[in-house]
Amino acid sequence: MSNKRTPKQVSFDKIEGAWLAHWRKLAGKSQEALAGRVGVSLRTLQQWENGRVHMRNDRVIALKNALGVEFTDIRRINGGRTMPPPTA
Repeated sequence: MSNKRTPKQVSFDKIEGAWLAHWRKLAGKSQEALAGRVGVSLRTLQQWENGRVHMRNDRVIALKNALGVEFTDIRRINGGRTMPPPTA
């Protein structure tokens, strides 16, 4: 039996994924550039932005560092519900 620990995962839904896309665009980064900076494939980043897959905690940290935001900025919890990002 291995002692290797599996990183915990964070669930992103479609609204949280929309926040991720919003902050990426505000940072002036393409999906390709952000995926490369975080160390994931373009497809993985697209799936995060569409709320289709879970994200490992270490990737959340890499995202917050790459985008210069805190995870709470992406999640935008209001009354227990994640609010959609502003439309511009």
